[in-house]
Amino acid sequence: MDFRYADCAGAQKLNVILWRDAMGDQAVPAMLKERCKKTKDDDDD
Repeated sequence: MDFRYADCAGAQKLNVILWRDAMGDQAVPAMLKERCKKTKDDDDD
């Protein structure tokens, strides 16, 4: 993982690593394996 710059590490991969560190061999929840959906910034104000 590239930690030289902020937010260069993949969030999905980092979440799984943090889960494994904290929870050991317990199954990783599906919500941590999902990719984040980008939302359209539609703020017209």
